[in-house]
Amino acid sequence: SSFYIHSPSMYTVQTIASPLNGGSITGAGLYNNNQSCTLTATNSPGFYFVNWTENGSTLSTNPSLTFVVNTNRNIIANFSPNNQFYISTIAMPVSSGTISGGGAYSLNQLATLHATPLPGWFFASWFDNGNQVSIDSVYSFNVVSNRTLTALFYSLISVPEFENNNDILIYPNPAANYVRIDLKTEEEVLIQVYDVLGKLVKTRISTHEHSIKLNTEDLNKGVYYLNIQQKNNKNYNKKLLINK
Repeated sequence: SSFYIHSPSMYTVQTIASPLNGGSITGAGLYNNNQSCTLTATNSPGFYFVNWTENGSTLSTNPSLTFVVNTNRNIIANFSPNNQFYISTIAMPVSSGTISGGGAYSLNQLATLHATPLPGWFFASWFDNGNQVSIDSVYSFNVVSNRTLTALFYSLISVPEFENNNDILIYPNPAANYVRIDLKTEEEVLIQVYDVLGKLVKTRISTHEHSIKLNTEDLNKGVYYLNIQQKNNKNYNKKLLINK
């Protein structure tokens, strides 16, 4: 671990290895504003380098990390024993949600990740190397290799919406007691409704239906966000108004 005292015109880059005997780090110290810093992690015998993290977020899986210093930084170099695998997690965008369950695992050990949106956000899906692997906020799997899982969250303020098109049609909107969703295909779809705080308030899985009638009688008057995910990985979002 490294600690430095700095003047107001300079910033400190602090580093620590986790576990402490997992490896060593060079590059920490005092830096001028906008100065480039390069950290290098070297694993100890019996360990391998996993990633750099800060405040629980993954920065990089490369042992060499370069960035411009414009604030104080506290960065952790994570190492793991050779007989273990490491599950890294990333919230996208940063500060949109929290993730638990990452860390070191033995071969075939069950890992369970939990993605929790912060106020104003809702969870969308898990991705691994650009491929969607789950649309459930709780994702479990047996560990057989190092993996980096990204939890994608959407902002409730600026949800990327689609316009009604040939693939999907939603009406009426505003709605009262029901909303109808017309699909071009009859494949399985997952329908989720979130309130403005990002809480999941309604879920429905539908198969072999061109037209789905979603009951909204139990929803209070207000703004909701409708997320529709198809098996072909198409993802639709729409602001839904309930007016009674």
